[in-house]
Amino acid sequence: MSVDWWVSFFVYASVVPVTLFALLYGFRSPWRASWTGRWLMMQSIGLAAVLWLVVASTWFGDYAGRPWIRLCVYGWLFLAFCAGCAVLAYQQAARSAES
Repeated sequence: MSVDWWVSFFVYASVVPVTLFALLYGFRSPWRASWTGRWLMMQSIGLAAVLWLVVASTWFGDYAGRPWIRLCVYGWLFLAFCAGCAVLAYQQAARSAES
C-alpha cells in the first residue's frame, strides 16, 4: 500500500469521528457557557468542514461553487483560530492577575 492510499484512508476515516464530535458537542454539551467552549465549537466545525472539503474534492473533482465554499471554510477556520488566540490571551492574563 502506498503513502497516498494511507493518506486517503486517514482522511476518510477521520471525517466521521471529527463530524460526530462536532455534532455531539454541539447538541449535547453546554458549549455556549464559556468562551473556551465557543472556541472549541468553532474549531470542531472548521476541522470537520476542511475534511469534508477534501472528501468532496476527491469524490467530485472541481465541482460548481467549490472556490466560494473553500473561501467560506478557510475564512471560518481563520476566524476560529483568531478567536482562540484571543480567548487564550485573555485566560492567561486573568490567571496571571490572580497570582
